[in-house]
Amino acid sequence: MVFTSVICKGEILALAEKNGWESNRRRRLDRLLSRIPSQDISNEKILRAYALIDAWTHGKSVESPQATPPPRPAIPMKQNDLCIAATAYASGGTLISTDGDFEHLDDIWLTFVFVNQQSASS
Repeated sequence: MVFTSVICKGEILALAEKNGWESNRRRRLDRLLSRIPSQDISNEKILRAYALIDAWTHGKSVESPQATPPPRPAIPMKQNDLCIAATAYASGGTLISTDGDFEHLDDIWLTFVFVNQQSASS
């Protein structure tokens, strides 16, 4: 099953606004986004994962998969990225992104697939 975090939908809509997409293009985007189920973050499992991943990336020893020690030096994450990572972890899904900021979570908290935009467009 393919789904996205509600946070991803917000980020995509914000990019369209920042890039000044005209109304026809925004309507097409809205139609596309309406076909992709999204996971709300107001879910206890996601909120707990958010707390653990946030503390872990800040170098704190917490209950982590395979008792993996936190990264040294710490690798703090942006709040939206934490929500997205927590959603992937809590759902057991694979996180697919063009943002490499999730790399340090791969094979620990989640499965991460990086999509290189440069090679995808060539």
